[in-house]
This record gives sequence, structure tokens and C-alpha cells, in this order.
Amino acid sequence: EQLASRVLAVAALRDVLAAFGTEGQASPAELEAAVRRDIETLATRQCRDGGFGWWQRNEESWPYISVHVGNALARAQAKGFDVPERVSQPLLQYLRTIGDRFSRDYPADARAVIEAYAISVRAALGDPDPGSARQLVDGGVLSVEGLAWILPVLAAASESRVQTAEVRRQLANR
Repeated sequence: EQLASRVLAVAALRDVLAAFGTEGQASPAELEAAVRRDIETLATRQCRDGGFGWWQRNEESWPYISVHVGNALARAQAKGFDVPERVSQPLLQYLRTIGDRFSRDYPADARAVIEAYAISVRAALGDPDPGSARQLVDGGVLSVEGLAWILPVLAAASESRVQTAEVRRQLANR
């Protein structure tokens, strides 16, 4: 989680950090090297099922951590960093089956928001699934955060006009 968070932060702020660096800040080249190292370290920690645990490869995969790592890798890839297919393809398979990855003690609202996050990350990794997004909206248990994660996926799919309008209505009402 910590490595993914650092990758996410540097990728999100890459252009800003390069343009407006502050005294004592690592150089753009050092930041880029750190992100490449972190991506490789994450690759060594990927579990056999394609997901990610907290600290090492042989741990149990956790749905939220796996989606968070996927988000970091998608953001890094969008900023021009190389994300190896040996990491992204098994992760995508894990994210496609995220609904099967929860233990029984996950509350329905937590499951729904993590599923929405996974749908958003899949779209960012080039695997959009508006059908799953529509099912979540139709299920009616999404928080504002969950609605925000899936709105771009729905809005990009012409067959999701009804659900897109419903999500916008729900967000406006909240």
C-alpha cells in the first residue's frame, strides 16, 4: 500500500513537481527512478492470484490493496512509466473477479465501493466494463465515493445513458 501510494503521488504530480520543484526536493530524474524501482518492487510482491497483499508475495491478496495498486499502476502508465504486462494482465484478471474476492465479513457498502473502484481502475488500464458499472447502480447501495468512481465509466458508454443520468441525479441530491 505504501509503495503504491508513493507511485500514485509522484505520477499524479509528475508535471507539477518537475515545473515547480522546491528546495531539497529530489530531481525529476531521481523521482522517475524511484517510481520505476517501486513498480518493480510491486511486481515482486504480486500474489499468485494476480492481487496484492500488504507486504509480500506469499500473503493473502486483499481486494482494496489490489485495487489501490492497480490505480497507482494505471496512473503511472498514463504518465509514461512502463508497467510490465506480466503484472497488469494478472491484476486485470483479479479485478475482473473482484466480487468473488471478499470474505464474508465485508459489509455490502464496503464491497460496493471497492467494486466501483475496481471498475474505474479497469477502465484506466484499458479494460472498461460499463455493464458491471450499470449493475452496481441498479443495485442501489453505492456511496458518493462509489458513484464518483463509476460515473466516468458510465458516461463513456452510450448504452449507459439511463444509469449515467441516475448517478448524476444521486450525486446532485447528495
